[in-house]
Formats: sequence, C-alpha cells, structure tokens
Amino acid sequence: MKSLYALLCTAALAAALSGSSDTDYSNSTLTGQVTTMDGTTVTLQLGKWTDGGSGASGNAAPDGESPAGKPTGQMPDGASFTASEEITAIDLAGASVTLEQGAGKTEGSLEDIESGDILVIEVGENNMVSTVTVKQNGLGGFGGSGQVTRGTAAHELTEDGAYSGISYSSVGDDENALRVTGAAVMLDGISADKSTGVSSNTEDGDFYGKNAALLATDGAQVTIRNASITSLAQNGNGVFGYGVGTAVTISNSTIAATADHSGGLQTTSGGTTNASNLTVTTSGDSSAAD
Repeated sequence: MKSLYALLCTAALAAALSGSSDTDYSNSTLTGQVTTMDGTTVTLQLGKWTDGGSGASGNAAPDGESPAGKPTGQMPDGASFTASEEITAIDLAGASVTLEQGAGKTEGSLEDIESGDILVIEVGENNMVSTVTVKQNGLGGFGGSGQVTRGTAAHELTEDGAYSGISYSSVGDDENALRVTGAAVMLDGISADKSTGVSSNTEDGDFYGKNAALLATDGAQVTIRNASITSLAQNGNGVFGYGVGTAVTISNSTIAATADHSGGLQTTSGGTTNASNLTVTTSGDSSAAD
C-alpha cells in the first residue's frame, strides 16, 4: 500500500507572476504546463509529471519500452501532470526540442509547442535553456481506444453551483459516481463512492476517466474540500481531470483506490490539478497515488 501526504505549493499566484522573469533556474530541471507562448518565451504552470506505468514520480518519465499491448505514441497507463500554484516564464531561445510520445521521440521546434502541452525543461548555466522535451503535445498525441469514451455517470453536474454534504455512489459498469461537465462547482464535505462496476477498456479509464469515482471534464472548474473519495472498482481512479481548460482544486480530503489500474489523482490531455493537505492511498498494480 502506498500512502501520500501531499502538501503542495501555497505561494500566491500574483507573487509567482511578479517574480517569474527574474528567477534564476540555472542548472535545474523545470516541469510545467504551457499557459501561453509568446515568441520564444513560454509561461508555465509548474508541477509534477508522474509516470504511471512504473508508479514512479518525478520531473520526467524515464525512457523505456512501451507498456505491453500499447502502441507507441500513447500515454503510459496512469501518466499524469499535477499542477502547483507556481507560474513562471522563461526564454527558450536556442533550445533543442524533442517531442516524446510513449517510447517514440522525434525532433521538434518551438513552433510545435502549444497551450496545454507538458514541458520538461533543462536549464544550464546563466539561466540558458538547453533542451525542451514535450511530454504531451496538444490533444492528439495520446489515445485510449482512439476516441474519447467516458461511459456513463450515476450523477452528473452541468450547472454552476455549490454542493455540500451530498453522497454520490456508483455500482454500474463504465460509470462514474459523479461527473462534472463544463460547470464551475464547489463540492464541500461530499463523498463519491465507486464500490463496484467493471471497466470495459483499461486505456479509456487511464486516458478519459471512464469508471472513475469523480470525473471533471469539458472545461469544468471543480473545487473540492473536506471530501471522501473511494473506489473499489478495477480501473476505477479516484479523482480524474480531463481536457484543456478543466481544473480541479482539491484540499483537506481523502482518496482511497484499492484495485489495479486505479490511481488516486489523475490528470490527462491538458487538464490541471492543484492539491493540498490530502491523504491518498492506493494498493493495486499500476496505481500511482498522484
């Protein structure tokens, strides 16, 4: 069993922005999601890339073979990006660019970098960037079954609002206990319980959030606090954020996922997750905590 007690960055956004241009990152590695690209200068929301295939976390996923049965060019099972609150800007002029998709790598250029991409940036002496690896290039690089397939939802929120003390549950196959679609919601003291239900496609669960206890998608802005999220289902991730513009902010909550291919926090295809004061527990194979 792997337990994670996460306390991520608490620096104010304004402070991060005001100091970004003067920050010296010499001889370090930055990992972040592109918010804007202006000429050769990229603005990033910094965070952590998790290679779910091995369950390891770090600034970048290690090189290796594609997972068994997964074509080159698709995201490894459970790979995700978890954003912090820190935003910075850095000049990429003169850097070499590599586009990485699974075990496949191709040479790229700064023109290939788009909003929503995940970058791993190696900074050398005098704050000069030497290499940029694009871990997630737009929405087309990773695929699951080849189309966005989320299954059904036992409960779905599509309108802005605040929801407190409500219990959401699911026992159905390919079904979310709670799905938030394109809405700005506050979830306080809620529970989402995915107690059973078979996943028909592991990759759709890993890429799109099918069978997750709680799925945020289609640009949803979801704030979660004092919540209990539980999944006992195979390929039933705890909290899943999918797609560019989707943002999940979760704090003071517990997440438990016990089956195989069931991560605690998952974020794919340009979504962002901001997490603090969490207890995240996973116990299955290929089940990263975050």
